[in-house]
Amino acid sequence: MKHYKTYIKKYGIKGFFAILFLSIEAFCDVLQPTLLAVVINEGVRYQDLDKVLKYGAVMIGVALFGAINATMRNIIASHVSYHFGAELRVDLFSRLLKLSQKNIDSYDEGSLITRISNDVVQVQHFVQGVMRIFLKAPLIGIGSIVMSIRLYPAFGYVYAVLLPLIVMAIVMNMNYGYPMFSKIQSALDALNHRIQSLLAGIRVVKAFNRFGYEFEQFEKDNVRLTDLSATTYRTIAVFPPMMTLFVNLAMVFVLWRGAYWVQIGVLGLGDIMAVIHYLMQFLFALMVLARVFVMFVRAKASSERIVELLLDKPDIDNRKSGVELDIKGAIAFEKVSYSYGKGALALDDISFRIEPGEKVGIIGSTGSGKTTLVNLILRHYDTLSGTISIDGQPIKDHQLMHLRKFIGVVPQKNNLFTGTIMDNIRWGNQMAGEDEIRLYAQIACADGFIEGMPGGYDAKIGRGGVNVSGGQKQRLAIARALVKKPKILILDDSTSAIDVITENKLKAQLKTTFEKMTTIIVAQRISSVMDLDKIIVLNDGKLESMGTHEELMGRSTIYTEIYASQLGSEVRR
Repeated sequence: MKHYKTYIKKYGIKGFFAILFLSIEAFCDVLQPTLLAVVINEGVRYQDLDKVLKYGAVMIGVALFGAINATMRNIIASHVSYHFGAELRVDLFSRLLKLSQKNIDSYDEGSLITRISNDVVQVQHFVQGVMRIFLKAPLIGIGSIVMSIRLYPAFGYVYAVLLPLIVMAIVMNMNYGYPMFSKIQSALDALNHRIQSLLAGIRVVKAFNRFGYEFEQFEKDNVRLTDLSATTYRTIAVFPPMMTLFVNLAMVFVLWRGAYWVQIGVLGLGDIMAVIHYLMQFLFALMVLARVFVMFVRAKASSERIVELLLDKPDIDNRKSGVELDIKGAIAFEKVSYSYGKGALALDDISFRIEPGEKVGIIGSTGSGKTTLVNLILRHYDTLSGTISIDGQPIKDHQLMHLRKFIGVVPQKNNLFTGTIMDNIRWGNQMAGEDEIRLYAQIACADGFIEGMPGGYDAKIGRGGVNVSGGQKQRLAIARALVKKPKILILDDSTSAIDVITENKLKAQLKTTFEKMTTIIVAQRISSVMDLDKIIVLNDGKLESMGTHEELMGRSTIYTEIYASQLGSEVRR
């Protein structure tokens, strides 16, 4: 509850009025059986039509007054709960954006989606339920007991036997139900992750005819979720009939004993009818408690997952008062090491310097640490040891927003967003005009195929860029990075799907148009980096060598091996 103090304070007054209206409504409901007893005892019994009409009118008035309060309560409860849910989703999404890549890596993607969507809905429903019916149940339950005892104290013995049985049943259900609902949420996470993975790799699944395998995996997750849900709800389903049985037995006792009390003149027939109504109201309260139990345990399980995300502190310290320099583009690594876990180092004691405006290539085999190095420059992760500096200032002293403002990056996996080509390129700079976008698309060698598409720059891009080729997607991503006008440009294996002729044209245009921009090209193809100012060779997370193409051909074993292996298939194309 303490984690929701902000929301409670914001909606406290509205919540108070919702509970006030609910309390008045509950009082009106509890008052009705007593009024009914008066109608029967003083009106029907003596055939006094005036009293029947008089107290009947009072009952109608009380019912209308209760209905008005119920309507007001429902309006406020709906407003508060839906706005609470909306703000909670915003806060969760905001927290997600602030987390470092290392934080995000610790969650399953399906789990994050479930927390922001389904878990919030569970808590939202509980908040709405509290203001609509949950508090009404104990009020009516207590009111029914009090009014029954007020009519005749001996009825207190009925509730004295009934309540312990009910409390025992509730405790047993809660002890069993809460762990089961936590397991259900985990199973739902797994199912969401399975569906998300399938959608992301649907082309690969189709290409390899793996429908059978994927269906089997989906079926396993689906069956697990179904079995857990069925087992849980089967157990919980015992609770309402059990409550009904207890109350019905109490009613039988009241009718049996009440007949005797009426016969000896201790109670009137109206009193017995009132007590029966109070027992029915008590049963209603129990049925609501059954719903409360289900919604509470689900909301509690969801709330814990929500709070876990809300309280997750970013692994990277983003200094709000950090320096804001006019970056020139010098980059220095000093004895930098990094590990993704307790295993081997992804980067081990890396040191080098890149001067402003230099065009530098990074090459190495798969898993040599190239992308890790790029991620460290962007501070997606912080170094395990050592220092990374830009213009002589450690990047940890920079504000993250300021640091990334001057860095344009084209990652290995290029994500395009649903919208027009113009929108996707402008994503790098919302203030860019149409002429600027066309210019940077031309520099990225993307203008040719864009003009050939129906609609040109207004052509629609499908989800994830499904209607453009890999090379076209890479060129659009490069244009998006360039429109940002960065001081440092990083291309992380971002020309792998582009033919060599287009790639050489692209590099030439980058060199002439952005002469002062520091450029880092991470590549698998040696032809992508051999004509750059400097080439860094990585091997198993270590800096094997650094220099120009000619220098490396004379002293780097790794580089010469890559050159020899690609000479026929890449360099001569």
